Amino acid sequence: MLISILLIINLSGCIDESVDDSVKFTIVSLMVEPSIINKGEKVILSWEVVKAQTVNINNCVGSVSNKGERAIYPHEPIIYQLTAKNDAKILIHQSI
Repeated sequence: MLISILLIINLSGCIDESVDDSVKFTIVSLMVEPSIINKGEKVILSWEVVKAQTVNINNCVGSVSNKGERAIYPHEPIIYQLTAKNDAKILIHQSI
């Protein structure tokens, strides 16, 4: 049985910092390698977010740092959603 993993990215807020205006609050990456596996095989979930106050990934991953990776062993089709927050507006980006 092959399992496909869907990534949904939810980017909330934008912060105005005078230190370096060229770097904006953003999700740089959210990846799963490989994206299709057999049931129970390992995938590596990796992410990087810039200027977020909090970052969470659903489905038992929880609160994470702005950059990292985690080995996951899905036993069923699953959707991972990354939510990054700070103080201003909401942007939503979805990646499959």
